[in-house]
Amino acid sequence: MTSPRLSNAQRMADKPLYEGCVGETQLSIVIEMLRIKAQNNILDVAYDDLCKMSRRALPVGNNMPKDYYSTRKLTSDMGFPTLKIDSWVDGCMLFWKDKEQLDGYDCCGVSRWRTGSWCKKLPASQMIYLPLKPRIKQLYEFKETAHAMRWHATYSNQDGQMNHPCHGEVWKHFDRTHPDFSRNPRNLRFGQCTDGFAPFSTYGGNYSCWPVIF
Repeated sequence: MTSPRLSNAQRMADKPLYEGCVGETQLSIVIEMLRIKAQNNILDVAYDDLCKMSRRALPVGNNMPKDYYSTRKLTSDMGFPTLKIDSWVDGCMLFWKDKEQLDGYDCCGVSRWRTGSWCKKLPASQMIYLPLKPRIKQLYEFKETAHAMRWHATYSNQDGQMNHPCHGEVWKHFDRTHPDFSRNPRNLRFGQCTDGFAPFSTYGGNYSCWPVIF
């Protein structure tokens, strides 16, 4: 009987950052570095320099990734896929589904592609879509996060004050209206208020977006 093939994440979780290291694995340090990169908007080249400096400072034979490219390879099968969808330059149309084969905006005919002498067509703009289902599955695969995902159904409000949306009348009304859905504590209710969020630039025009229901 052959043993099951381990994923990169499983191998990284069992691999210490360096021999004798306690408390940090290759997986934990990679996750932390990616979090810092995202929160501080660190450029790829700066991330590469940090990796090189860390590898020099750590004991010889350490498992610090060499650069951002190797970090992405290590985390490629962790269940967090992304999908790039071509969009119109002003962001008001996606070249997706029935419009996927169009070469331009169907109202004004503005080209979908960059202008230049490239050998292949390059989109003028793209939107990065993060599929939710694989990320939700990850949350239910770990005991700690799985418990937190069902917290609203197991927690008892002792002080009589509303400290979670499940204590509010809107949530309770939803439970009464959709009893089959609410009966399973693993069912999720998604909503994100994006009012006042500028999706295309930190500065510039003011945008007012409707709440997004996933």
